[in-house]
Amino acid sequence: MELITATEEFNEMGTKVFPNPTAEYINLALEKSQPALVRLTDSMGKLVLETSVSGYENKLDVSKLSSGTYLLLVEQGLNRSVFKIRKD
Repeated sequence: MELITATEEFNEMGTKVFPNPTAEYINLALEKSQPALVRLTDSMGKLVLETSVSGYENKLDVSKLSSGTYLLLVEQGLNRSVFKIRKD
């Protein structure tokens, strides 16, 4: 198990994540259509969602998650991006 923590966002891929804060879905806009691994961890570093996506536009369902702050890690090839997400 990998513990992921961050104090600020890091985006080397040109990825866009919206809306933030969110209640039901996270839209993930990738700059390249290559497959990407997406991980969402809670504030304690526990993995709560892991999925693979491909294509430029993707939608992640977070409606069943508790309110709070999460980290979204997107890995595409050797590139990584990390976003702080607030779930209402």
